[in-house]
Amino acid sequence: MIFIFGLHNDRSTIDVLNWIRKLEITSVLITDLKELQQHFCTIKNKKIKSIWYRQHNEIRFENFCITKNERSFLYFEYEYYLNFIQSSLKNIRTLGGGFDKMNLNKYQTLNEANNIGLLTPSTIITTCKKELKEFHYTFKKIITKPIFNGISIDLNNEYLGIMYTSIVEEELINSLPTTFFPSLFQEYIEKEIELRIFI
Repeated sequence: MIFIFGLHNDRSTIDVLNWIRKLEITSVLITDLKELQQHFCTIKNKKIKSIWYRQHNEIRFENFCITKNERSFLYFEYEYYLNFIQSSLKNIRTLGGGFDKMNLNKYQTLNEANNIGLLTPSTIITTCKKELKEFHYTFKKIITKPIFNGISIDLNNEYLGIMYTSIVEEELINSLPTTFFPSLFQEYIEKEIELRIFI
């Protein structure tokens, strides 16, 4: 059995699951705490052959009528529960570094890649329209993507809004206020082929 910690609406996860099914290998996609609890017996019985730490939903306690201290306590409890689960799985072959490595800081990762000599696209995180215009002028074609992981937004229970990488047009930049929420922008790299490689 293969365990995948991921999200139902993630294209890459769906593609991998479809491929695993073609190979007629049993797999389980775990997307939240409830599903993790349902499969904990499998974890304890060591029926898992391998694990892919792709993504996981952060647990939210904001909607509960509890105090700030109680919310803080629950966050710590959840974090240590995940640590416990991960330590239970430590002898199983894995792809990904565990729960604590699932949500890498993109900007920090780019800086570390630069520091060891890998070529990366020029990137800025800014709140300033003037700086963004200068960046756009330098590279002519730029993109934006979430600083963290994008989310899907339920729109009126009919449509699903999905955050993804998109090209930033000059028209959009001109429509922005002088300052805006911190956003990540990157030079656009034309590609003949895209390789996604894990190191």
